[in-house]
Amino acid sequence: MKSVTPCMIAAAMAAEIAGNEKNSWRVAQRIERWVEQNMAYRLQLKPVTAASIMSTLQGDCTEYALWTVGLARASGIPSKLCTGPVAIGRM
Repeated sequence: MKSVTPCMIAAAMAAEIAGNEKNSWRVAQRIERWVEQNMAYRLQLKPVTAASIMSTLQGDCTEYALWTVGLARASGIPSKLCTGPVAIGRM
C-alpha cells in the first residue's frame, strides 16, 4: 500500500483549486483567492511547516505566503517565497 505524502495532498488540493483552468496566471489568481478565503488568520510565534499549515489552514502572513507558494509549485507554477519587514510611510 502506498502512503499518502503531504506533497500528494497539496497536489490534489492545487488541482481541485485550478479546476479546468490551464492559464498559469489565472491558476495563480485562483490559488491566491482560495488561500485568502479558506485560511484563518492566527499569529504564529514559532516557525511551522507546510504540512502543519495544510492540516490547520491557520497562520499569519508568512504562512499565507508559504501555502500560496506550495500550492503554486504543486500546480507547476515556478514560485519563490520572499519574506522580510515592510516599511510603510516615512522613514
